[in-house]
Amino acid sequence: MDGLSPMTKTSAAVLIRRTLSLAALALPLAGTAAEAPPPLFTSHDPSYFLVGHRDKTTTARFQFSFKYMLFDRNSVPTRWFPPLSGMHFAYTQNAIWDLSSESKPFHDTNYRPALIWDWFGDEKIGEAQPVWSAQAGFEHESNGRRELESRSINTIYIEPHWQTAVGSSGHFVKLGARVMSYLERDDNPDIADYRGHAKFLLSAGKPDGAQYRLAWRQGNKPERYSVQLDASYPLRRQYFANTGGFLYVQIFTGYGETMLDYYMRGPTQYRIGFAVSR
Repeated sequence: MDGLSPMTKTSAAVLIRRTLSLAALALPLAGTAAEAPPPLFTSHDPSYFLVGHRDKTTTARFQFSFKYMLFDRNSVPTRWFPPLSGMHFAYTQNAIWDLSSESKPFHDTNYRPALIWDWFGDEKIGEAQPVWSAQAGFEHESNGRRELESRSINTIYIEPHWQTAVGSSGHFVKLGARVMSYLERDDNPDIADYRGHAKFLLSAGKPDGAQYRLAWRQGNKPERYSVQLDASYPLRRQYFANTGGFLYVQIFTGYGETMLDYYMRGPTQYRIGFAVSR
């Protein structure tokens, strides 16, 4: 800057100082923005592939499930109305595959698209104090068949959850209950007798360890119920670095493992397999 006039040198120095000041202000904002945005796609229900044998029949049960955030938390609509950040589109597909029959047919496939809203009372779930959360939504469930084998329902529901840490080792216990109302069930008008209007959930375990999940669905009559116990253990760190998932075991007993069989009760079914989310 030796060849510049004193006024030019002063202007240049002022410009440099202002630029550095703006950069210093921008750095924290950039760091916050890089950490803040949550993923748009996340898991909804567990996604797995399981195999089991019962009554001389081998079946596979597989499920994949996801949810998509409709409004980003930093978007203009959510700035105007923050609860929109909890709106999601969710989709779950579950199928029972008969591996013993000659043509290996699918026994039944169930499709569950939904529009849901998630609310978290406190997202610091790892802390010791209890945490409340809730989900509400509209869900369609059907098996895509026609005439006598057609099954279809539309429901609205609310599902509150309560979770708390147990001790200082990272274990947790989570309780939940889904209360629902049927908007349409013409294909199967008596389905509430077997599925009822409530499902109760109990989960326990460790985020990076074994987890257990019990789901109890109670029909309108005491003897008509279904119970499903899921147990999972992470394989990612111990065996497959970051490419694995979870060892998954499932036990089902009661009525209606699929929509096609909602009024039927069979022997207890045991399956084991692999899950990519739990």
